[in-house]
Amino acid sequence: MHPTVGHDLWSFQTLRACQFLSITGETAKEFALVLNQLWKVYQQYDASLLEINPLVIDKDGHVVLLDCKFIVDDNAEYRQKGIGDADADKTAAEIESAKYGLSYVSLDGTVGCMVNGAGLPWPRST
Repeated sequence: MHPTVGHDLWSFQTLRACQFLSITGETAKEFALVLNQLWKVYQQYDASLLEINPLVIDKDGHVVLLDCKFIVDDNAEYRQKGIGDADADKTAAEIESAKYGLSYVSLDGTVGCMVNGAGLPWPRST
């Protein structure tokens, strides 16, 4: 599926998803609604990832989202200040390096990797 940014999903896109997953009837309508709502949230909150796993269909045919992973694009965090704590899972070194536009990944021991975003890692001992 290749949705168009700034637009809802097209009916044929949700239909193809339902056909691929063998979802029919009222469940297909509900699934299409869920897909459209997820796409809207993804766009509205500048997501770089919106993962639902697992998504199940209960015994009554209703679509149930059991778990979700949602990541706001780093470049849009200034627009999305009210969403969670962006630094909750970051180390002090990762927070400090972000102030300078760098990414720091802590590794085992006293080794880390600092990256400038161009895919050029700089080995660094901490």
